[in-house]
Amino acid sequence: MLYLENTLSSHVFTTERLSVLQLLASQAAISIENANLFRDVQRAQETARRVSDELRRSFDMIPALAWRASADGSFEFANRQWHEYTGISAEDALSGTWMRSFHVDDEEKVEATWRKSLASGAPGEVEARMCRCDGEVRTFLVRVTPMRNARRDIVNWHGTHTDIETLKRAERAQDALARASRITTMGELTVSITHEVSQPIMAIWSNAVACLRWLDDDQLDVARARQAAERIIGDGRRARDVIANMRMLTRKAAPETTAFSLNDVIKEVTVLTRNEMERHAIVSELDLATDLEDIQGVRVQIQQVLLNLVVNAIEATADAEVQPPRQIRIRSTRQSDGQLVVRVEDSGTGLDPTSVEKVFEAFYTTKAEGLGLGLSICRSIIEAHGGRLWAAANSPRGSVFSFSLPAPKPAARH
Repeated sequence: MLYLENTLSSHVFTTERLSVLQLLASQAAISIENANLFRDVQRAQETARRVSDELRRSFDMIPALAWRASADGSFEFANRQWHEYTGISAEDALSGTWMRSFHVDDEEKVEATWRKSLASGAPGEVEARMCRCDGEVRTFLVRVTPMRNARRDIVNWHGTHTDIETLKRAERAQDALARASRITTMGELTVSITHEVSQPIMAIWSNAVACLRWLDDDQLDVARARQAAERIIGDGRRARDVIANMRMLTRKAAPETTAFSLNDVIKEVTVLTRNEMERHAIVSELDLATDLEDIQGVRVQIQQVLLNLVVNAIEATADAEVQPPRQIRIRSTRQSDGQLVVRVEDSGTGLDPTSVEKVFEAFYTTKAEGLGLGLSICRSIIEAHGGRLWAAANSPRGSVFSFSLPAPKPAARH
């Protein structure tokens, strides 16, 4: 503040001098205002710096690899975990080399997903392999999400990479165990399969001989020759189906979901195990409902489940301590709630009431040579199809293994 006072002389504050004083006062006010504005700018910059530091610390604390990009998709920055995993510096990432963190075979699908999200403004995700700085390759679930302002304009993009390598390895191990279980089960049924294949082959041979005989000039009978040829075709189809079933049970292939008849699967498994039942003097019986709709699922997996249950029933019923009659009954029913239920009932040694649920645990087995994986895998397969697998005691002896599957929903009418 500038304060001037003169009481000793007059005419000191002339118009010119007052103009100078007014100019000085105006400049002083501007300087004070600039100082206030400068102080406010410093405070705003300090606040922004603290917010930025807090954001960076929060980014670094995310238990995943994380990054941010501008609205147009330009890379801005990543958290500490991302840089430590990829070994890519902040300068290199800003220059556009951040895509090198992905496996070369997965770069194309990652870029396609990223471009699709940028074009549509919608979140996106993709599974992709990432190369760690030490050379190890692991699978990640990559997700990207837009951040919008009050006007719904995209301000920037946030991405996270979650390590799912352990989960993928567990899935691969489960698939391997399931395939090993199928091969083990098929190994136990080699004799039965050989018997089933040899029957149609022998029938083809005998019908071919008969066909040639009826085509001979001395015994020409075209009608009978035609019948023999038709039987050859039928037996050839039967042999083809047996071999196809064996290949489906043992091959390593991606599961294919189709619509199929549950009763047909039961009949196929009965054919595969028929010789084994006859060898142990086991009487088999089918009680199949006629009102079952086709179900939607992986046919070979349901076939594996049923084959495993029937083989277990044969082993329990073939036990030396089991007295005749030795019986196995397979039932299919449709419950009032729409569930389709299959029951494998045997008259074998039965289950210990304390171990009814334990038999479905991995590596729990009552067999001296068993691995304890069959029923565990079977339950996983049934649950993956939206069903349930359980066990109970049979009357008067033996056990009952049952599984349910949801019936297909009726098609909507238009």
